[in-house]
This record gives sequence, structure tokens and C-alpha cells, in this order.
Amino acid sequence: MGVNPSTLDARLKAILQEAPAPALYEVVRHGTPHFASTLKAAVAVGVRAFSGTATTDPELAINWMLGPELAERWDDPARTKHVRWVIL
Repeated sequence: MGVNPSTLDARLKAILQEAPAPALYEVVRHGTPHFASTLKAAVAVGVRAFSGTATTDPELAINWMLGPELAERWDDPARTKHVRWVIL
């Protein structure tokens, strides 16, 4: 059972036309005033999402890669540094 690409394309176009684009996202281009702060914030969200916390599971492949030395050490700066490196 496949999806007809032309039907999907038409539905996607209709959804995008109905949605107010600025409310969904903002394109921040390199060299614009907000680029550095937006990139920093996006990376911080990614690091938190993939690192995990005491109450939320980490991304399992990254957690495996970090090994037993950093397992469940949620606030360890080394864990944050390594996950940040992977995200970037």
C-alpha cells in the first residue's frame, strides 16, 4: 500500500497555504542578527533532548556511545560536551 505522491503533494500544499507560516517557523539565515542566538538555542534544545534526564530516556544510540562512564550522569559536563559534539 503506497502513497500517491501527487495526492500527497497537493495535500501538503493545501496545509501550508492554510497555516500562517510565521506562526509555524521562522527562517533565520546565516549572517542575520538572530542567527547566532537561534543556533545556540537550537543546539541547546537538541542536547537536552538527546541527553536524557533522570525522568526521560536519552536517545539510545548516543547513550550507548557514551558508555558506562557517563551512563545516568545527567548533569555531568562531560556528557553534555559529548552530546553537543554529536549534535553539531
